[in-house]
Amino acid sequence: MDCRPLKIHHDYQVHLIPRLSLRKVYIEVTNTCNLGCIMCYRSAWRVQEGFLPLAVYRDLLVQLGAFPLLTQVVFGGIGEPTLHPDLPQMVREAAAQGYLVTVTTNGTKLYGGLARELAAAGLHRLVVSVDSPQADRYQAIRQADLANVLTGLEQLRKFNWGELGSGFAGKKIQLEWEFVAMAANVGDLPYLVDLASTYGVQAIHVSHLMPVTSAAATQVLYTPGARECFRQIGRQAANRALARGITLGLPASELKTERRCRFMEQDAAVVACDGRVVPCYRLLYGYPEYVFGRCKQVQPYHFGNIHQQSLQDIWVSRTYMGFRFQVRENRYPSCPDCDLVDGCDLVTNSEMDCNGNTPSCGDCLWARGLIYCP
Repeated sequence: MDCRPLKIHHDYQVHLIPRLSLRKVYIEVTNTCNLGCIMCYRSAWRVQEGFLPLAVYRDLLVQLGAFPLLTQVVFGGIGEPTLHPDLPQMVREAAAQGYLVTVTTNGTKLYGGLARELAAAGLHRLVVSVDSPQADRYQAIRQADLANVLTGLEQLRKFNWGELGSGFAGKKIQLEWEFVAMAANVGDLPYLVDLASTYGVQAIHVSHLMPVTSAAATQVLYTPGARECFRQIGRQAANRALARGITLGLPASELKTERRCRFMEQDAAVVACDGRVVPCYRLLYGYPEYVFGRCKQVQPYHFGNIHQQSLQDIWVSRTYMGFRFQVRENRYPSCPDCDLVDGCDLVTNSEMDCNGNTPSCGDCLWARGLIYCP
């Protein structure tokens, strides 16, 4: 018997072509937050907090001008962007360059007039996290007062409906909500649709919970025992949304073969408040995640820092281009449904997968459609 290793000769070669193809950029203006939400992985990290200086942001805006396909700027990340004192000015300057500007927020700082200020600055889209229409449940989840959020949203409703004066005529902000579904609040989803319709919400994005503790892992709704309940409530909410003209985006409720990374498909990148250029939200910071009850330590990963390199050079670097190709073409293992997952040491962290890829995306539930980032 010939036991020599089989030599495989490929008849193709992959060429990575440097192109300034960035179409969407997420800018984390701060990683600080004013809330202590029970599902956020901020409770499980140890990170130095800070703000993106206005001068650095303006330099970044200049660099963004080199990307001819770029149309969207999203102020988000792991912190709360409305805490940045220069956010309205940042929105104004990005909008002035023709970008469609989105702010993702917990909404607790909108009530003092900030909603109107952001609208006047040229904001295109506002995504607000609202995890329950009930004040007590919202308080338990977000550690905040729902009334403050609704006051700010009422100001935005008046802006959109032309009740703030002729100076704002013709301008409208696209308002969307985000809802993290878990056992504690999933029954509220149909009623959340009712509440959203009174504020002119156009879309609601539902995401499953990404637990960062073993206790939180009991709240997930994509396990065999919980997914049918989620589907039934999701159908109720979808019918109400249809009747009210609201787009309701529901996540998958079980693993499927298809894997799609929205960050890669949209040619998007994340610029952290410390200047790091990161491929997605998941790899922004280190934290533990529980993937179907199995603990995994996610490690932060970046391809460069705008304090040392230009965003253009980082985007077309061979390592970043290779990573985007690998993820878009699904050339990486699928850990959750692997027969060897229980005996594999590589699934304990995101450093490397069994194909030698760094970082590892094999356990990413965002790519499986279970977790959603707007």
